[in-house]
Amino acid sequence: MTTEPTTDKPTVDDEPQDFAAWLTQQGRGTTNQELSEALRTLVKACIDTGKKGTLRLTVTVAPDGEHLIVSDEIAVKCPEHNRPASVWFADGEHLVRNDPNQPHLFRS
Repeated sequence: MTTEPTTDKPTVDDEPQDFAAWLTQQGRGTTNQELSEALRTLVKACIDTGKKGTLRLTVTVAPDGEHLIVSDEIAVKCPEHNRPASVWFADGEHLVRNDPNQPHLFRS
């Protein structure tokens, strides 16, 4: 009768890989650096506008024979200041400030 040796060391499959540690290595560290810059930009824009924004990291893993190709995409949607609207009138295909259907009181 043989018994399997027991070990207290965790195997690779016992615990998930630390995402933060992986992120610092992805893209030779550029992904983490770009995310940090993007977060700073987003926070500043949110403070400036008083609106919310988003920062999204998409990680794609594709098998390629004996190894995996891991790529990432960073998308930032910063809030923008409200743009003022203006009132215009249509005179044919042109925009004009004065209503073309209203007579002028004084001709110049």
